[in-house]
Amino acid sequence: MGRPRHKIKEFEAVLREAESRGWTVTLGGNGHYKMYCPCARKCKKTMPSTPSDPNCLRHLLGQLKRVTCW
Repeated sequence: MGRPRHKIKEFEAVLREAESRGWTVTLGGNGHYKMYCPCARKCKKTMPSTPSDPNCLRHLLGQLKRVTCW
């Protein structure tokens, strides 16, 4: 069985993009999605299931673009 879908479509698109790039995406026990990169550096990013910051998606995309393995 795969991971549960994110209820916000923009966040779901980021999760699918990460999976297409080889990242492993899991849902943690606290409701945060965890993304692990496939490279030797083992980068990890987390994403809330219910973000309180309206700029959360923009900040996450900026962080991912700065990671060399993205």
